[in-house]
Amino acid sequence: MKSRVLDDLLKIALSLSVFAIIQPALAQNKHYRIGFVVGDVGNPFHTRVWKTAKTTAAANNIDLIILDTKRDLATESSNIDQLISQHPDLIMVMPTSAEGSVAGLDRIIEAKIPLMTVLDSASGSGTKYRYVGSDFEDWGQLQIGHLAQLLNGKGNIVYIKGAAGFLIEHLRDSFTKKALKDYPDIHVVFEQNGDWNKPSGVTIMEDALARSPAPNSIQAVIAHNDNMVLGAIEALKRANRLNQVVTGGSDGNADALQSMLAGELTYSIFQNGEEIGEKSISTALDVLNGKNPPMLVGVQLKLIDNKEMAKEYLKKVYGIE
Repeated sequence: MKSRVLDDLLKIALSLSVFAIIQPALAQNKHYRIGFVVGDVGNPFHTRVWKTAKTTAAANNIDLIILDTKRDLATESSNIDQLISQHPDLIMVMPTSAEGSVAGLDRIIEAKIPLMTVLDSASGSGTKYRYVGSDFEDWGQLQIGHLAQLLNGKGNIVYIKGAAGFLIEHLRDSFTKKALKDYPDIHVVFEQNGDWNKPSGVTIMEDALARSPAPNSIQAVIAHNDNMVLGAIEALKRANRLNQVVTGGSDGNADALQSMLAGELTYSIFQNGEEIGEKSISTALDVLNGKNPPMLVGVQLKLIDNKEMAKEYLKKVYGIE
């Protein structure tokens, strides 16, 4: 009996000592307000980023103010001014335009509010503006290296780029073409800017097919994101040419992985939106707590190129079985 009483007293003492250790740390946590200008709240990939950022912020006693740019530069500028007037502790921005967004970003700096660019980048991201996102050179090497392997180093491809004026489009294009130089027998026979969405992918692929009507005249189509390559797949299906063509996208969105399970999309480069969302908040906290995180915070890319991996990521990332 005496032993049990001593054990109980020891447990109480230990719990009180742990509480004494933890309580001061909790008391030191600061309550922050962070503004987040999101490129397009309804975009599937952007949704993965901002929802994770919101969850991570809530777990760290942060109020996250989310404003939707809808990929419109004037709206982005207005959103930035609105946030500046609210004097948050830090502002995060998914820039709409490589050059066009710079004026708004500079206004944040002039207001002496810490600034980060997230996912999309502007001229100066990673140097003038802290950036959280993926390495674009890695993206180009993954995209073209895997494509070359599937084509045995030769073939005609259709290349669908993102909307012109985005630095992300410029960087993905630059590193795609840099990687293509290693494969002189892979020829881009049709190249055009889309608008990051499925309808533009349909239209561009229809145009490409009209210019190359002969069977087996196109061996592959690659795009800067999943939405556009899924549109291209629709056009290929209508023309009864999908079984002739390798299809590659990027982001690893749920609908892309489901297309892979259906035997349509060949591969996608998974860009970890959840990790970008989490790292955007953890990096912001480092800045606000007086630390000096890197100006370029990279998030690793992953190639998804088979049904087993598609199933795994659908379950792990999206909760879809």
